[in-house]
Amino acid sequence: MSNVRLMVRSVCVAWLLLGGGLSDPAQSQELTEVELSTTPWLDGQTGELQPLPVRESLTSPKHRDSRWLKGPDASRGKNQGTPWRPNFSWQGSIVQTIVFWGLVAVLIVTLFFLVFMIVRSSDTSFGGQAVRNERFNRERTRSLEARMEQLPEAVRGQATDLRSQAWESFQQSDLQRAMICLFGHQLLLLDQHALLRLERGKTNRAYLRELAGNPAAEQVLRQTVRWFDASYFGYHLVTAKRFGELWRENERLEAWVRQHAEVTA
Repeated sequence: MSNVRLMVRSVCVAWLLLGGGLSDPAQSQELTEVELSTTPWLDGQTGELQPLPVRESLTSPKHRDSRWLKGPDASRGKNQGTPWRPNFSWQGSIVQTIVFWGLVAVLIVTLFFLVFMIVRSSDTSFGGQAVRNERFNRERTRSLEARMEQLPEAVRGQATDLRSQAWESFQQSDLQRAMICLFGHQLLLLDQHALLRLERGKTNRAYLRELAGNPAAEQVLRQTVRWFDASYFGYHLVTAKRFGELWRENERLEAWVRQHAEVTA
């Protein structure tokens, strides 16, 4: 405020010098010398102008919030609010609380579904082996007659000891019957060890699909099914050499099944 008063006095003195307020030149000269000698921008001894010191205030008023000001409040504008933070209290937004817990529920359900799928597809983890053992023991209690009733129609009327009957028919050169008994023997063997499920009306391709997880057994049964279909439905003659090869594959299947039974026991 002192600087303002000094400048007002200077303006008044200048106006007086121009003759706006004093009519007497001598009086004007006397007033000018007195007033000008006391001004902060004129040196009274030398009669020269001197610079006025200007102090810059760096303190930002609390009631102002301008991005042009220096200081801690300069980077925050009037329209910039506080950052959003989720409020999980019961006093917070009801919609926000519902959305949050809804996302949590979806995440939990997804995790349970993934665990369920892993358990279902695994044979050795999270009790999967116990389920297979239970099924194996249940299948073993089924009687041979009940199993025979579920065989394909072409095999159903054969002897109960299909393996021995297949070898006997081969020695008698009855290769078509030998092929039928060999096919039925393998189906009974795999059903007894719960590797497939005998069911009347089920196709041979369905049995092969059930063995997809056991490629060793699936490969042998696939060859048997191929030559059984050719002999029984296509009336193609199966040679003794071919049946001998299938018989050796059958022995390999029996060895694999015994090993599998020891592992799962």
